[in-house]
Amino acid sequence: MHHLLDGTMLKNLLVALDGSACAEHAFDLALLLAKAESSEITACSVADPRQTYGVGAPTMIENELLQIDLYARKIVDEALAKAREAGVSTTGAVLEGVPALEILRYAKEIGAGAIILGTHRRSGLKRLFMGSVAEGVLRASEIPVITVRMEATLAPLTAEAVL
Repeated sequence: MHHLLDGTMLKNLLVALDGSACAEHAFDLALLLAKAESSEITACSVADPRQTYGVGAPTMIENELLQIDLYARKIVDEALAKAREAGVSTTGAVLEGVPALEILRYAKEIGAGAIILGTHRRSGLKRLFMGSVAEGVLRASEIPVITVRMEATLAPLTAEAVL
């Protein structure tokens, strides 16, 4: 039998985190995959400077940027702690810039075999106006992308589950 997922693809997983429940759900799936395949994970979060309002005193803007960076670091630190508890080898990175572009750039830099990220599965006008990091990554990625919806059921993986 052939694996649906290429084993080499699963050896180095990049998981993008934004602090949302669906990103945490995606990380849980990544931990299951990593345990099943003896893989390594890199957990990353992107501090997006576009989140600042861009008005006000420079010190206010600098403080907003610092808060965005601290939040991204907190997300990564929490993921690293969770991975340690699960016994999965995980490193962390905080990136800065436009999330989809930074995720793709970093995946290439570290030679990731696949990118895992949560998706809210927005549709219609909401998607058009808000944009989607997952969609941006999916459209431009040269490596496999695994998107995970909140509704996805996570069950312990067995050898038969990936055959």
